Amino acid sequence: MFVQGVCRKLFVGLVAAALSLIVIAAPAAAEVVPVKLTAKKATVKVDQGVKFRAWTFNGTVPGPVVRATEG
Repeated sequence: MFVQGVCRKLFVGLVAAALSLIVIAAPAAAEVVPVKLTAKKATVKVDQGVKFRAWTFNGTVPGPVVRATEG
């Protein structure tokens, strides 16, 4: 059976393919991971003992690496 130039099998196949893409592209449930950062001013030593005032995060410059996935 043809409907405006497209056979039924092709139409059903295209619809099935489109629906499977929707299921594949569905967002995954994200896990919430708490991250605690403590910011404070401190005197930091750099190359050859030079000191300067800076913001530290958890006592370090640069602060710890925080990796996150958007979503």
